[in-house]
Parts: sequence; structure tokens; C-alpha cells
Amino acid sequence: MNDLLPSRVVWACLVASCCRLWSSADIVYLCLYIIVYQGEAGGITQKLSAFNVEMDGRAAVFLDTPGHAAFTGMRKSGAIGSDLVVLVVAIEDGVRPLTIEAAKVALKSGCTIFVALTKVDKLTDAQERETARRKALTGLVEVDIVAEEFGGDIQVVEVSGKTGEGVSDLVEKLLLQADMMELKASEAGGAEGVVLDAKIEKGRGVMVDLLLKWGTLKVGDAVVVSNAYGKVKAILNDKGKSIKSAGPSTPVRLLGLNTIPAAGQDIIGVESESRAKKIAERRQRLEDTRRIKELNRRALAIEAEEDPIVIPVILKADSVGGLNALRSITDGLSDRTEDVIIHIIGSSIGDVTPSDLSLAKLVKDSPPATILGFNINNPNNTIRTSAKQNDVLISTDSVIYRLEEVLEDVMKSHMPVERIATLEGSANVLQMFSYKLSPSKMRKVAGMDVVSGVMRETSNHFFRVIRGEDTMLLESTGAQLKRFKDTVHEVKAGFECGLSLDNFENILPGDRIECYKFENVQKELIVHANKKITYAPVKKESEEDQEST
Repeated sequence: MNDLLPSRVVWACLVASCCRLWSSADIVYLCLYIIVYQGEAGGITQKLSAFNVEMDGRAAVFLDTPGHAAFTGMRKSGAIGSDLVVLVVAIEDGVRPLTIEAAKVALKSGCTIFVALTKVDKLTDAQERETARRKALTGLVEVDIVAEEFGGDIQVVEVSGKTGEGVSDLVEKLLLQADMMELKASEAGGAEGVVLDAKIEKGRGVMVDLLLKWGTLKVGDAVVVSNAYGKVKAILNDKGKSIKSAGPSTPVRLLGLNTIPAAGQDIIGVESESRAKKIAERRQRLEDTRRIKELNRRALAIEAEEDPIVIPVILKADSVGGLNALRSITDGLSDRTEDVIIHIIGSSIGDVTPSDLSLAKLVKDSPPATILGFNINNPNNTIRTSAKQNDVLISTDSVIYRLEEVLEDVMKSHMPVERIATLEGSANVLQMFSYKLSPSKMRKVAGMDVVSGVMRETSNHFFRVIRGEDTMLLESTGAQLKRFKDTVHEVKAGFECGLSLDNFENILPGDRIECYKFENVQKELIVHANKKITYAPVKKESEEDQEST
């Protein structure tokens, strides 16, 4: 067995807030990859990237993971292959929901964690900066990230991508920790690694970004990852140059797999392509069985509930990571309501094609399909025209949260309508009167004193007759208001009036009659997870409203 060789330290940046910093050209530390996001759409990191970097003459691998909530899967992939994790928190923003999610990923990875407080150059006042620092670190304590100054073991460094402040200190701490860990790996034996991302490129086929953790990967080797397999046709380094082999702790791009694997899966080298194929096919059969069971379970759950509105969605992206981010968005939105369900009828890598549009046209007895495309080219005019004719919405964007907003708007437009009743006025019945409608027909009128609000008679109003404390005798929309002999449409508090109700004359002195206005309002999505917006059947006026009326 070969001796273990020193391994490059692999460290991941888990972005806890979407920050964009610009470094001056004379800052030479490549460590600034941690806090510099240049050229990303929307000012946020949206792809998992791997780089070979040099820190103070030492080789290291840097994994830059996205910060948006939709990219949880990518952060997990980055953490799986890492030795050290740098949790990036903007000192001004402090702990946000995204911080909590990134911290959980970091803790679950088991890696040594550092905290980088960024944008410190924006706080010029020493007292303000110290207050913001303590606030951020106190918030991190709540998610079990305890800084050394609070009695924990997490090292914290204040850094600025604009001035370079703190970068040297961060580099020194990272390298010192790496030395203490005595990281070793063997170049002997078959390759083992983790998939960071994957996509299909026209003319080149499936391209898999991976980080090798053990052994050596060579061109011509047979590999298997989940249900994908193949013979390595080419290996590209992080600069895009073709290489013959790669050793441990090396980020590479592999060509030659038969299909796209999922991010975060382990990739291993095997003795032959036929062996790899058998392993992949067996895994595929197990996955198909699991998927069928899950679909059946969901179908039974839907049947047991009231029929929700189902919105068919087709997902398109430039990579596996992009598709996973879109799925994360659809899952999150689906959890916000029980009235609308997002049903993914198709997902694939690449631009929107006529086949995608044909699939969207097959949708019947539900809202038109929506096609979401992340980081892909805009569809041609032929596809767009056909989509418009068939009411199919196609939305492509390079910023993930804008696609989330598009889908959210689609869901809002299909939310069911609820009837809301608002109490507008109340009157006490003083006496009952009768008058002739015809020589043979009498009608009773309740003489009332309006004590609050306004009693109105319109097509959007109805009346409730209340006897005693809370016994409702009737709810009626057919009514007639009178002031003396005149028919009126409203009577304000402080005045007396007469009211006759259609099909009900059993009103007695002492009864209370309430006037309500009803309106149909579209339900809203849940604002926060597990907190649903509901409408009360009756909304009573406040005392201030009554006085103003």
C-alpha cells in the first residue's frame, strides 16, 4: 500500500447572505474568492464553482456555493467534499433565515467552521462596528455557531473585499487549521469523489463537475455514480485544459457518462464499463420502485382531500444544480398553500424545445402549463408564438428569485375566492308595524333604532336577525329600508327606520338586526412557512370606525 500523501485542503464558502463585494486589483490573495462575486446575474452567486488556488505558496481547493435559499442542495454538495467551511455573513445584515439554513448545512457536514464577517469597511464608526459584530455573533449562537469570544471554538474574522482588510488573517487561520488536521490522501487505487454539478453541452454530451477525494482518475477509466455510468473520455481541470489524470482533492470536469447524475452523489471507479453498467441499472430499478411508491402515496393523499387546483410546470435549466434549485422553489411554494398544487410534468437540461411545448399542450382540465427556464437561452419566435396561442407561459431568467416571483404570481392568480362578511351596522327592534301590500296581503315592518354604523340595502348587503345573546334566526338578502314613507338605501346611527325582510316576518321587539357587507376576495398564499392567512367569517368594525361613520 502506498504511503498517504499530503492532501490539498478543501474549503467551502457557505454564503449566509447575498452580498456582493468588489476587490481592488492589487489584492493578490486568491482567498478573496470567498467574498467576491463578480459577473453573477442579480449580484448573487448562483452556481457551485470549484477552483485550485494558492495561498501563501500552499495549494488549496476552493468551493464557492450559492447564497440564495433555492440552492440548498448545492451547498450540501459543497460541504460534502470539504475539510473546512467558511460561513460568510454580512456584518450589517446579521443572522437571517438564509444564515440559519447555511449554518445547519455547515454543522451537519462535520467540517471545521470559520465565520467571515464581510462588508466591515462600510461601518467606519468603531462603536457601531462592535455593536453589529456582537449582534451577528449573538444571533449565530442561537444556531449553535459559538464564537471563541463567547466560549465556543468557532474562529471569527472580519474581512472586506473592498479594502482587503482581514484577508491575510483569514488565510493564516485557514492554513494553520489545515496543518493541525494533517490531511492525507492516497493516489493509489480507484478514484472516489463527489459530484458537484452536471449539465449537457451540445457536441460534448454529459459534463460532470466533481471533486476527487481518493485515488487517481485517468482517461479511459470506467466509473459509476448513482444510476449513471460510462468510460471517461476526457478530463478537464478548473482552467478548462485537458489533462490525462487527476489525483485527490482535485476539482475536474469529466466527459463520458451516459446520463446526468445528481449533485452530491459519490462517484467511484470500477474495473470495467460492463461492471459499471450493471451497478447503475440495479440502482435505477431501485429508484423506479421508490418513485412509483411515492407517486401512489401522493395520489392517495390528494384523493383524500378536497380537489385542489393543479398547476402543471415544466422545468428547464443549464445544469443539474439549476434544476435542483428550481425544484427547491416549487417545493417551497407548494408548502405555502393547500389550495394550489404545483405538479412538475417534466424537467430536463437545455433550452426550451418544441417537445417541451408539445408536453405543455397535452395538459387538460387544469390551468395552462408554465415553463420555467433558469440560465438558458430565450426560446425562438416560433416557440413563443405557439406558446402564446396555447396560453402556455414561458419565463426564462438568469436570476433564480425572479423565476420564483413568476411562479408565485401564477399561483396567486389561481387561488380560490372566499366570501368575506364585514359587519357595518346594528339596530335594535323597537316595535312591529303592518301595512297593506294589496287588499288581501299584509307585510310586517320592524321599527328600529340604528345604534351603530350604517344599515344599508344593496345587492352586496345582507341582514341577520339575532334574538337574545347570540341566537341567529335568519340571514336574508331580500330587504327594504324605509324612512317614514320613503324607500332609502342607507340609514346612519342615531336615526330610526323601518325594515321589512323577504320571507320572514317573525321579528319581535327586542331583537337585534345586524347589517353585513359581503365581498368575494381571492385567498392569499401563506406569508411565512406554517402560517396560513385565514379570513374570519365576520369582521366587526372597530369603535373608531363606528364613530367616524
